[in-house]
Amino acid sequence: MPAGRITPEETQRMAHVLKQWKFAVTGSLSWNDAHVMAGGVRTDGFNADTLESLSVKGLFVAGEALDITGDCGGHNLQWAWASGHAAGSSAAR
Repeated sequence: MPAGRITPEETQRMAHVLKQWKFAVTGSLSWNDAHVMAGGVRTDGFNADTLESLSVKGLFVAGEALDITGDCGGHNLQWAWASGHAAGSSAAR
């Protein structure tokens, strides 16, 4: 169903179900498999200095929401902090 056809009541029901959804942790993989996300929105749609969308004025994106992937061990954290600072500072102006 297209998202625009979902009623407010259906949205509330879905939110309730998702909030109550429980997952049992049954183990973990190795450090080499500890990647959370790769991909995101294409970077060529954003101003490289401000991280503002080129097509939606006032929309700023940071971190792994952008198509930036780095090795584990600090690279992704540094990108999260630096891009969050750039986007947040730009949005505040």
